[in-house]
Amino acid sequence: QVLRGGPEASGHHLDAALFLCYPPPDTPMALDALRKFKGNVVCYVGEWHGDTGTVAFETELSRGFVLNKEVPLPNWGDTSASLTVWERSASGVDLTKR
Repeated sequence: QVLRGGPEASGHHLDAALFLCYPPPDTPMALDALRKFKGNVVCYVGEWHGDTGTVAFETELSRGFVLNKEVPLPNWGDTSASLTVWERSASGVDLTKR
């Protein structure tokens, strides 16, 4: 089941994955959702170092989670989106403290 919600909703579903699909650039939405998220799996559709999310989001994600899988997606023109699946790292970085 996919539920709709903003960053505040991501902290209410401990047994669910966080699915971020083309989070807007230049806004803290993805970073806020990640910091509130208490689960173990993040599924991210977007461009790494591209036109989705922010550098701060990518930094937090790569510090607290380990890339488990990358699935190429159809792209056109100058896009490079993929689906990446991340699992919370064993080091247990607490993203809420940042």
